[in-house]
Amino acid sequence: MVRKTLTAKAVDRVKTPVSGRVEHWDGALPGFGLRVTDKGIKSWVQMVRIHGKQARLTLGTYPDLSLGEARDKARANRRAIENGEDPRVAKLAARERPADLFEDVAELFVERYAKKKNKGWKETERIFTKYVDPRWGHRRLSSITRADVVALLDDIEDANGLYMANRVLAQVRKLFNWALLERALIDSTPIVPGMARSGEKKRDRVLGENEISELLPAWNSLGYPFGQFFKLLLATGQRRSEVAGMRWEHIDVEAQQWMIPGEHMKSGRPQLVPLSSLALEILSSIPTDQGYVFTTHARGERPISGFTRAKERSEKIIGEAMSAWVIHDLRRTAATHMRRLGVFREVISAVLGHAPKGVTAEHYDMYDMLAEKTDALDRWCRELERLMGRERDNVVALVDAR
Repeated sequence: MVRKTLTAKAVDRVKTPVSGRVEHWDGALPGFGLRVTDKGIKSWVQMVRIHGKQARLTLGTYPDLSLGEARDKARANRRAIENGEDPRVAKLAARERPADLFEDVAELFVERYAKKKNKGWKETERIFTKYVDPRWGHRRLSSITRADVVALLDDIEDANGLYMANRVLAQVRKLFNWALLERALIDSTPIVPGMARSGEKKRDRVLGENEISELLPAWNSLGYPFGQFFKLLLATGQRRSEVAGMRWEHIDVEAQQWMIPGEHMKSGRPQLVPLSSLALEILSSIPTDQGYVFTTHARGERPISGFTRAKERSEKIIGEAMSAWVIHDLRRTAATHMRRLGVFREVISAVLGHAPKGVTAEHYDMYDMLAEKTDALDRWCRELERLMGRERDNVVALVDAR
């Protein structure tokens, strides 16, 4: 039997047999394969031995279950069998569970909705796992009342604050609306207008010149990866997730540009970020040149995490009391100081990658304002250099340093 490593493109191109069914076995994972019927139905299958007897497991259909997800499921089945378990028993038990248990619906919501609509889906998943599943996980969605929602928000506000209570409410509201309108799992939602907790204030923290002058050398002492990471956040004004997800393949050193793919942007549109001389200098000091720019992995295969702890370490280096700030304040700081330097708000909005508003901006005006963004970030670069006590001639360009 010929086995070839299955790829996503190969699965898409698999031809429908004239009659019956054909199975394509994966060379990368023994016993795992794709079954295609004469009706064009593609499903993932796995041949295993359970208690000494051969068995065929059906893992799911394609494209509902991707190649990577199917392989993960097959590996999980093998681990279960090695531990003396029978995956078929767990599958049967799952069929007997009510279809609208909150924890199951939340998991489905993340997979089917959040991952497709929101690049910050991990925060959605974390909110359900930490704040909601412990309370409602084994309850049926239809049994959750308005009073239950109020009680949940009360407890979260008391323990975690007003802000988190409203973030939980936002995700729970989306889940119930999705379950009602798209999945028909419930007939009504317990979420009604007016449930958000009042009193939440929008953050307006902007770092002053003295604070920036203290943080920049502290970040130098922090070293790679977080020292350069924080400096690039401030120098470019991009979001934390966008800078953390920065890859070398998206950087054009000669053109001095960084292209952020649309799937990594909140707006869903690609963002072309001009790289100032300071940004290039920061990049030139990074010891890796493959995979993710900011990583603790030897081959750059994973981006960094643990941002809050790194921020706290930089504050300890300063050794003096500093008014509370969060990482997103760096983005606001860059925008505010660019405005102080005479940059128009429309240009600042383009630098920040905000979604365009209006039919013309969204569908017809495709001008990327590259020249204006370059000028804005170059002004900000010169200001940061001044706060560092440096002259522009002292900046080393990446194209010469690498």
